[in-house]
Amino acid sequence: KPNEVVVHISLKAARKAAGIARGTLHSLRHTFISRAANNGTAIHLVSKWAGHSDLATTLKYLHVN
Repeated sequence: KPNEVVVHISLKAARKAAGIARGTLHSLRHTFISRAANNGTAIHLVSKWAGHSDLATTLKYLHVN
């Protein structure tokens, strides 16, 4: 758990420095998956990077433009 605390403190500091009021690691995960897929990365590769064993899980995260 100590590493989680460090990550959350670091994320909070990064948001503050960037002038972003809200955001979580989970929202970053959604953003990464969506942007990777929208930029032409094969969905199976995005799914692998996300650590999903089922493609349907990746599709739940995906927000296609």
